[in-house]
Amino acid sequence: MIGDSILFGWSRTGKKVWDEFYGNRKAVNIGSSGDRTYHMLWHFQNGGLDGLKQRNPKVVVMMIGTNNRGIPELHGYDTAYGILALLKEIHAKLPGSKILLMPIFPRGDTPDNKDRLRNDEINKIIRTYADDKTVHWLDIGHVFLDEQGKLKRELMPDGLHPNEEGYRVWGRAMEPAIAK
Repeated sequence: MIGDSILFGWSRTGKKVWDEFYGNRKAVNIGSSGDRTYHMLWHFQNGGLDGLKQRNPKVVVMMIGTNNRGIPELHGYDTAYGILALLKEIHAKLPGSKILLMPIFPRGDTPDNKDRLRNDEINKIIRTYADDKTVHWLDIGHVFLDEQGKLKRELMPDGLHPNEEGYRVWGRAMEPAIAK
């Protein structure tokens, strides 16, 4: 699994859930708190995926981009382009792996939150990167929202990072795609 602090949280807040879902699969979490797409790209271009080549992973889960909204704030298409560059690096270095591309999860309490709207803009672009051969799109963001589109704080108390139950909901929602 590759991404920012939201994905990295599997190794902390979501550790118990990680062990339940991925402990017997020899899964690796290379999420990094605070990373933007260009940080992760630098890691990839400087050996960050080299250790995975021997493992030949069947699937790589990637979700990154929410941190690109900081200072300087990048446009949605800038973030989407960074995600495309990451996908190309993963495919070049791990050509036998399927990539499960996750959208940036909802951010902010309400559907009209500017950060959520920006993430939605990015997600509309990156979903077009899925070819259902190498890159597969899995949008499960709705599991973190109620019927009115408001963020479920009982799953994401800080409005961004899942708690243990949030990781459990995520794991259940992602499991059919990973198993496939």
